Amino acid sequence: MHRLHKGTSAPPSEAPPLSAWPFRQVWEHAVDGMRLTDELGLVHKVNQVYCGLVGKPRGELEGQPFTVIYAPGRQALAMRQYRQHFAARTIRPHVRQKATLWNGKTVWLEMSNSFVERGGRPPLLFTIFRDVSQRRRAEQSLRQEHDLLRAVVEWTRDAVFVKDRQGRYVLTNPAGARCLGRPVEEILGEDDAALFSAETARRIREADQQILARGETRTYECAGTVQGVTRTFDCAQGVYRDAHGAVAGLIGVAQDITERRRAEALLATQQAVVRALIEATALSDAAPAILRAVGEHLGWDLGALWEVERHAAVLRCVAVWHAGTWDVPGPEQLGRLMTYPSGAGLPGQVWAGGQPLWLADVHEDTRLLPGTPLAARGELHGAFAVPVLGRGETLGVLGFFSRAAREPDAAVLDVVGGIGSQIGQFMERDRAEKLLDEREVEFDLAREIQQGLLPRAVPAPAGFAIGGASWPAHKAGGDYFDVIPMPGGYLGIVIGDASGHGVGAALVMAETRAYLRALALDHKDVRRIVGVTNRRLAEDVGEGHFVTLFLARLNPVTRSLIYSSAGHWPGYVLDARGEVKAVLESTDGPLGLDPAAAFATARAVMLEPADLMFLYTDGVVEALAPDGGQFGKERALRLVGRHYGKDPDAILKVLFEEVRRFSGGVQTDDMTAIVIKVGGRAADGGRG
Repeated sequence: MHRLHKGTSAPPSEAPPLSAWPFRQVWEHAVDGMRLTDELGLVHKVNQVYCGLVGKPRGELEGQPFTVIYAPGRQALAMRQYRQHFAARTIRPHVRQKATLWNGKTVWLEMSNSFVERGGRPPLLFTIFRDVSQRRRAEQSLRQEHDLLRAVVEWTRDAVFVKDRQGRYVLTNPAGARCLGRPVEEILGEDDAALFSAETARRIREADQQILARGETRTYECAGTVQGVTRTFDCAQGVYRDAHGAVAGLIGVAQDITERRRAEALLATQQAVVRALIEATALSDAAPAILRAVGEHLGWDLGALWEVERHAAVLRCVAVWHAGTWDVPGPEQLGRLMTYPSGAGLPGQVWAGGQPLWLADVHEDTRLLPGTPLAARGELHGAFAVPVLGRGETLGVLGFFSRAAREPDAAVLDVVGGIGSQIGQFMERDRAEKLLDEREVEFDLAREIQQGLLPRAVPAPAGFAIGGASWPAHKAGGDYFDVIPMPGGYLGIVIGDASGHGVGAALVMAETRAYLRALALDHKDVRRIVGVTNRRLAEDVGEGHFVTLFLARLNPVTRSLIYSSAGHWPGYVLDARGEVKAVLESTDGPLGLDPAAAFATARAVMLEPADLMFLYTDGVVEALAPDGGQFGKERALRLVGRHYGKDPDAILKVLFEEVRRFSGGVQTDDMTAIVIKVGGRAADGGRG
């Protein structure tokens, strides 16, 4: 046997000549790389595919250690391992490994190894090489996509589920488990009958069978009752198929939209009540529509409105509404039965206390409706009532009842309590119209309503001082400002101006306020609130009416301000020297003109300690002097800057008095402004 020497090529006799091999054509024309190496790791033969794979010609490979294809740092270890495994015949027949080549290129190689015996001489190792880098990258990409999809399914807030053809759950994510109120492991293998109420399970089963039969995807909204709690879901569901294309089961996604539907119902209730009060000329006209709006949108079965009769010292029922074909006595008969002195029954207790009262189940409390056939027949369970307030006194009581027990709901109490206040204002207007001239009463009441809509005390979080004021030009005006608590501890800052003057503008602005406050109960997205309010106003108000509005969401902790300005005058941020450091420009057009208008992403501003934010309506800057000159933005900013050291209310007082002096005491437009100071309330006293 010829001995191989380092640095020299192997003699042709060392390996069988390829011409003698029956597989010469395979060797020369194979699509994979091929290599023969001996026990010392020296290369005897390679084919052209192998040369292309490692980037070297035959002359630099044959007769050389096989490790010349690797980066220098890898060669010694590779050779040592090779010789150990060759001697022990433990080289694995199939290997996949990552290799860094001599030229720095990294490849994934799939290798098949077999020993070639040579009749008493040491065998050679025959290795077939295949570059699987592209397949490896595809596998990694697929694995990453799989991991990403799994993460999305695991972390999404929507319930994701898979069922077999028998309706048994074979997969669900944590969100689905939360919806069902059980751990994932207790859901898998169960069907809907074991997880939902009997009626809900029946409806789900029928829907599943339709989808399986048609093999189509379906999107629908459904209500499901789990452990006694009914929630609303937006569902998308379709079939999945096996490797043969046969329908194997169902896959679906369900989004819990209970809170969204609840917020929409509250908003729709507010809208219907506002419209009923605007359109009615007497309480008897508005009451049935109000009771129906609350009952239908919020899911109550019976509603009643009582009015205080002071001469008789009783609550007398003036309107009744009930759902469907329920066997309820007529309004006159029920009204006679549902008459209460102060402190008697649920309505009487609300009258006496002046506070809302909620009973989850009246059968656990005897205070509901003593002597009423409905209560005696056991048909009433859930109940609540709120006072109808006006001028600090209770004018009546608004109550609702259901045939099912209902747990207390703070949002419902808040909205219906606001409706009670609106009814109280309406009742006061009705009373006033009996005493005064119709036109004079209209303006007086509009002014009272508008002033009642403005915040009596502006809430200011720690580290802030907030002041707001509005001086209408007439008895009623279209200006409005507000400070509204929002979800997550945020504070909504609002200033707006309805087109026109008088009662019409005041009513438009009252409707705007109702929408804003209802939306702010469950939403903190400024752009969404402005967009929904725009659609509602565009549907409700006539042509030529619009509202300019500035709405900001203030984070008291970070002092960040996110705002949208719908055609309103620019606001300003002043520093401690009273100089303008930021202008809060309008972002979109006014509200109420186009229901399809798109609103831009709200803008963000960061308030710093000692900053002052100044917002206003056009009545301030467009006030006219006797000679026709305007007060102007620059004059207003200089005045606010000079009095920076005063608290916000004092700054506004100085500003309004100066505008009145400038215009000679003649005010032609409503004036409204807000001042917010960062860093707490400063001591009173200006800088001149």
